[in-house]
Amino acid sequence: MHVILTIDFSPWSDYGGGAQRSTHNLAKALCRRGHRVSVVYTKPPWERVEVPGDLPYEIHWAIFHDLRSRRAAPLRPLNAFSVARVVRRLIEDRETVVHSNGEEGGMVGRLRPRHKFRFVATPRHPRYPRLLLESDTLSRLDLIRLALTEGKYLMQGRAARHADLCVPPSTFAADLVRRAYKLDSARVRVVHNGVPEEFLPYRHDVEKARSGPIVFFGRFEQTKGPDTFVEALGLMGDSAPAALLIGRGPDRESLLRRIEALGLAEKITTMPWMTHDELATVLTGARLVVLPSREENFSLAVLSAMAVGAPVVSTRVGGTPEIIDHERTGLLVEPGSPRQLADGIRRLLEDDVFARAVAEAGCKHVREQLTWDAAADAFDKLYRSI
Repeated sequence: MHVILTIDFSPWSDYGGGAQRSTHNLAKALCRRGHRVSVVYTKPPWERVEVPGDLPYEIHWAIFHDLRSRRAAPLRPLNAFSVARVVRRLIEDRETVVHSNGEEGGMVGRLRPRHKFRFVATPRHPRYPRLLLESDTLSRLDLIRLALTEGKYLMQGRAARHADLCVPPSTFAADLVRRAYKLDSARVRVVHNGVPEEFLPYRHDVEKARSGPIVFFGRFEQTKGPDTFVEALGLMGDSAPAALLIGRGPDRESLLRRIEALGLAEKITTMPWMTHDELATVLTGARLVVLPSREENFSLAVLSAMAVGAPVVSTRVGGTPEIIDHERTGLLVEPGSPRQLADGIRRLLEDDVFARAVAEAGCKHVREQLTWDAAADAFDKLYRSI
């Protein structure tokens, strides 16, 4: 079978996140199952992207409509047209499956009258505009407003409606997609993300972690909750443990000011974003990992920390409760609550036996159930079913 995966940006672009890494890891896992895999990424024609030389799949580039790869590019929805042009050249026969991983698949459906292929769409957004969720029908004015301000969600809707199957990575996301695009439940399936494979060779070192920091890693922006983490440490006062914040993002300067204002400058160290191997090495010596997001679809960060074997505190948002079974494989608190987060941190720090038990159970669950090989097996069955 020839599988064509599509996604905006690439894992090696200036902007790249969980959706890009998920597409990359799924492509590798499908290759291991014997499929021919082509991946269509997007970039401006003049942008140079350093790509590893040992990839088992083919890479094809479609035009990204901006001067550089950036999340907030206003013409980003137009990438769906350039992606469809590349996909059209790659389609060979009925044994081809096109699998889009975002709004860049919005125009693939237009190829179906002249080309025989099957189409799967995986929406990876953790939220959708209220207008889509609450309106049964959209007026022309509503459509114009969405096109001007939230065009990517309209393109995502085109992909979801034209696909044979819509396959988001969490039950939470499946409910959102059904509501936003008024999809028949029979056309919606769920296949969970797998843990990023780079973390699997690493295991938590309990002795090393006794003197290690508690760790946050991710984008420094409100949706990922680093501000909640800092406020929770402030509430802990003198008992606050040494902490490490790893990442980058627009809220970095405001976080540094708040750390200073709370008198935590000697407790909290910040570090820039790392490679997965570097991050995994840090996680092996973390006392615990704190990931207090305000929104998630199916968090690769949570999967990564659990796979290494560190105790994890996260939040009841999106698909995270589908990963963490509260008090069995980790702890869950309400998002945006420094008080609850501080209590969760204290509980894991003060009860070594409990912390070790949830960490080991979480590690076992992720490594046995939430791998990209498991995801590829599920997608393989879905491809064949259509």
